[in-house]
Amino acid sequence: MACRFDSGLGHHFFPWRTTKNRGKNSKVNRQKKGFTENKMFGGIAFLRNGKMVVGVNKDDLMVRCNPENTADLVKQKYVRPMDFTGKPMRGFLYIDPAGYKTDSKLSEWIENSIEYVKALTS
Repeated sequence: MACRFDSGLGHHFFPWRTTKNRGKNSKVNRQKKGFTENKMFGGIAFLRNGKMVVGVNKDDLMVRCNPENTADLVKQKYVRPMDFTGKPMRGFLYIDPAGYKTDSKLSEWIENSIEYVKALTS
């Protein structure tokens, strides 16, 4: 299943909602200036102007957030610190599949991440 959302930066398409599609079809609408796809943190990440916005690692969604909000966000169900290096990374989160199984929840995570990175790259 694909997810469509409007981020205020334009309409993007993330067709990696299923494990089957994630590897071969994952891409951001490349027509949107500033977005690229890159292998990072053991998965696929989508970057805006060189800064990671969101990504996928196995079935987990990786999102970027304001580091000041990390402690509060990890209190939410299905959210945990991103610990790719073995040490939690402030400003980066893993979201379990149950935490983004609806299109509205997935869109919320992605849009929040885009807004944070947009502020970093402006």
